[in-house]
Amino acid sequence: MNASDMDARRTFYRFALGAALLLATHLTGASSGMGMTVLVVGVAVLGLPHGAFDHLLGQRILRGGLLKQYCRRPLPALLLFLLLYISLSMTLMAGWIAAPALGLWLFLLISACHFGTDWRGALPMAPRLAWGALVIATPFHARPEAVSGIIQALAIDDPAPFLQVAPWVFWGALALMLMALPRLLKQRAVLASLVLLLGAGWLFNPLLYFACYFCACHSPIHLREIRRELGIRSARQALWMAGPVVIVTWIAASIGYAIMAHYSVASPLLKMTFIGLACLTVPHIIVEWLDHRIGVPEPH
Repeated sequence: MNASDMDARRTFYRFALGAALLLATHLTGASSGMGMTVLVVGVAVLGLPHGAFDHLLGQRILRGGLLKQYCRRPLPALLLFLLLYISLSMTLMAGWIAAPALGLWLFLLISACHFGTDWRGALPMAPRLAWGALVIATPFHARPEAVSGIIQALAIDDPAPFLQVAPWVFWGALALMLMALPRLLKQRAVLASLVLLLGAGWLFNPLLYFACYFCACHSPIHLREIRRELGIRSARQALWMAGPVVIVTWIAASIGYAIMAHYSVASPLLKMTFIGLACLTVPHIIVEWLDHRIGVPEPH
């Protein structure tokens, strides 16, 4: 068994463990408040760390390729990267506040593309994109009433356009995955993960489902890739590199929540979580794309 197959199995086992815990929660009748708590805690503790290495990747990109003649030293490269990263995040936040529906469309589209990278090296481009689309579209199609409440809590008055598009995306993406079935039959861990994804999206509260996928599947995959790429050999080393960024992000999120709560903004925790994720996801994806633009070969 090669390393790719072992990684796929580990991904499935983590995802299955997360789903089993969610099933126990589901059978006990979890409330939407429980779903929100699991989402926030999961994203903060297990989800954010995989993006906390962006400053190291960005520094390497600037010093090794882009603007390398101006950023030969680590500190100028780091400062320039942080300026660009934070400026883009703040611009996206202002855009979301001005046009929340457009912000959500952008977040969902980019998230689908990003989740498609979870099987980079294991699947060709088309089924990877289909996977990412299914991550987003499954709860929208399977649990429209619950998703509608979440969308409205994000200050979007009419969730109908999102729900109307969902079945088309779901069935189209599923058809693409079925076309790749001969390949999936040779990669049983990937196929089992697909079945688990569909079952979890159909059964669980959308917030719980998203927390499960983001924390048990997506984040560990990318953390593993980053640790290999940066040569990180111990948890202590990873904590030293990523810990300060995670703590600063927690502080910023807490301030955002406090401001929203002070001004009696409806659903401040939900808005802070989703808007914060959206504003960090776009620069995170750009960094990852630049880092891999020459790197991982497409499977044939």
